[in-house]
Amino acid sequence: MNEKDAEKVKTPTKNNLLTWGILKEENGVVRPTYAYYYLRGLDDVMSQIQCAVFKGNTRGIFVDKREYGGNLWDQVEQAYQFVLRKIHLGARIKGIH
Repeated sequence: MNEKDAEKVKTPTKNNLLTWGILKEENGVVRPTYAYYYLRGLDDVMSQIQCAVFKGNTRGIFVDKREYGGNLWDQVEQAYQFVLRKIHLGARIKGIH
């Protein structure tokens, strides 16, 4: 992300986080949801991203398969790198938003 794009990013408010389901309010008490922990990189909760390349147009035969665990942001980066290694088309990816 360049500086011009970074300037457009606004800090979310408590109401934004409640609306998006990142926080929840019960009986006047605001508590974080799992989404909060994932987005903050505090996810001790077990999660993983699975990536695969298949032979042909069906999911019958795997050519390559990887599972990425750990911090959500690391998983996204590893999955992104997997796609870059496996894609065989010309393309320019400017980033993940």
